[in-house]
Amino acid sequence: MFFERLPTLMQKRRIYTHEPFYYSEGCLLWRRIFRSFENLEGKKATIVIGGQSIKKSGYLDKIDAYLREYGFETQLIDGVENDPSAKTALEGAKKMEEFQPDWIISAGGGSPIDAAKLMWIFYENPELAFDRVKAPNPLPALRKKARFAAISTTSGTGELPPVK
Repeated sequence: MFFERLPTLMQKRRIYTHEPFYYSEGCLLWRRIFRSFENLEGKKATIVIGGQSIKKSGYLDKIDAYLREYGFETQLIDGVENDPSAKTALEGAKKMEEFQPDWIISAGGGSPIDAAKLMWIFYENPELAFDRVKAPNPLPALRKKARFAAISTTSGTGELPPVK
């Protein structure tokens, strides 16, 4: 039954959760998604990406241009590998500590999004040991230094890689 209604649901191109969630082919081109940046507190954003496809497609330039249009200074952390390592997360957090972003924006598939979330945790909690982030330990408080946003380009297979 759900799949019969899916085309109708997809035409609406907006899902309501506690925050709006937009989707559709070419949705990054929708200026209204980025209008919310105009009213954000803070003026620095770190963008975390994986390989080169987001650069080659032009999406990275668009994300950066929208952020700069609304007065943000940006930092790029790129080259996040598939199944990102603890080393990648900790090095990214160290770069964030130097830049002091107010926003961490990940763009790409699951690996850069997962890595950016780990970087965020360690940026906000630099004294935390990596093993304390794994289940069953509760995550430390976040949003003291920065907020997080993800721009997903993934198909969402739901597969969870192990943390190395």
